[in-house]
Amino acid sequence: MNIIWAALIVITSAKKVPNSKLDTIIYDYLTIDDQQRSFCFRRLNQTGQIGCQSLQDPGNSGTLIFVGDDQNKLDDYLNDSEKVKFFAPYVFLLEISLLTKENIQVLSSEKSLGVAALLVYRKVNSSIDLPSFSPDYPCPGIGSTCSHEWNPSGSGIFWEDYSFPLIFYKNQTIVEKLRDDFHKYNSDTEYPLLQYQVSTFMRAAVDTPTCERRSELSERSAGLDNQSSPRCDGYNGYITISMFPKRQNGPDNPESLPENSTVAIVTRSDSLAFFHSTTSGVGAHTGAMMIQLAIGKALKASGLIEKLGKYERNIVLMTLPAEELKNIGSSSVTFDMVNYNMVPVQFRTEDSVVNGPSSKMRKSYPTLSYTLEKDITGYLGPVQLKTKSLRNIIELGQLDASPENVYLHGDSSVDSSVLNSFTRNTASPELSFFPASGNNGLPSTLMNAFFESAGEESDLRSKSVYIGNFDTQFRNKFHNSMFDDLANFGFSEEYCTNVTFKKEGN
Repeated sequence: MNIIWAALIVITSAKKVPNSKLDTIIYDYLTIDDQQRSFCFRRLNQTGQIGCQSLQDPGNSGTLIFVGDDQNKLDDYLNDSEKVKFFAPYVFLLEISLLTKENIQVLSSEKSLGVAALLVYRKVNSSIDLPSFSPDYPCPGIGSTCSHEWNPSGSGIFWEDYSFPLIFYKNQTIVEKLRDDFHKYNSDTEYPLLQYQVSTFMRAAVDTPTCERRSELSERSAGLDNQSSPRCDGYNGYITISMFPKRQNGPDNPESLPENSTVAIVTRSDSLAFFHSTTSGVGAHTGAMMIQLAIGKALKASGLIEKLGKYERNIVLMTLPAEELKNIGSSSVTFDMVNYNMVPVQFRTEDSVVNGPSSKMRKSYPTLSYTLEKDITGYLGPVQLKTKSLRNIIELGQLDASPENVYLHGDSSVDSSVLNSFTRNTASPELSFFPASGNNGLPSTLMNAFFESAGEESDLRSKSVYIGNFDTQFRNKFHNSMFDDLANFGFSEEYCTNVTFKKEGN
């Protein structure tokens, strides 16, 4: 992707204009960095594309129009034929409360081909009401339509394809400058006009290997200064898997854990961002990840690990990335579970560390990468986790700092034995577990990949549960948006920096 840049250009005409409107420079380059702005970018695979970009250099340009949060003003510029004739193509500067599904549909329709770009901002300490903002679907993980809308605040604008760039300005000083420039040059139908020009052009390749090869060549050609922009930006993330207790293999025996012996506690580790690097995902996954960390700490402190080992039972903690994008993380894990590729196997003999598999291991672990560790003691390679090893999956979904009621969601309804396990073992009188009302099935879940891998004959689907702080609809009105942050979801910075874990009781 090319580095984003923007400029202001004063356009004059042959007619005489007041000198007071020509007392600034003709070309003003806006030098801004990632701390001051973000942008909607193009995403694509072999079946389609979504997102935004400009035309190839020099990019898109149009008349700067400050709209703010005035819906009537936006409608006027779109529908007044005289204004369209004089000002179009437009670059609208909007308060983000106007970035609605209805407005986006109008602005990106054939009727509004005069829209060259959208500039968006959120006024600091704004009195402008923003009761909800979610660019994801009303049916996250499913599509634009479904039998039950878990996310009624969802506009679905993340999943659309736009022919113009969208820029989000974080710096209020720049927003005020643009607003003042509009009032100086473009508030009436006379020249000169101020044009806003922006370039966010991106290039693509036919497949991932081609893209990665071009990226590598670009880095080499940049030399030592390393100033080239990447040609291929993949969906990066880390899958983490922790097993309690640690099960170890012999060097020639890539066995699996016993069937129905393992409970997997899973959560997602990231969320979507309509504008690049603007989503913190506090409501989407932060609370769940904190609870998962607390579970791991409690397991080590409680002595339960020894009991699990005695009865050949296991607990596996997983965090999975890119789940919002067609379940990339869970699909990768289930593929490795099927193909004995879960983890590298490292082991040592009495004399030396062996960095590599025996012939039998090579057949079972054909794609593993083996690393040398000098401090290895014993066999560090876990016994392979297979789908048939899973007894239950517990997905930690949307959970906040101090939920009073927690709801259990099942594929159709929650298995009574699973529900009883939660209610019977609840230690806190302030916390109650309830089965979700209705038969709405599971909300957006990463468990589907595991269910498909297990097959229809498995009872894993009926024994698994999604835990969330909502019953029939998300409490989080800012799902997968920049406003899914500490302030809007019951956390505070003090809470997050001072949180501690303590063992209570037995």
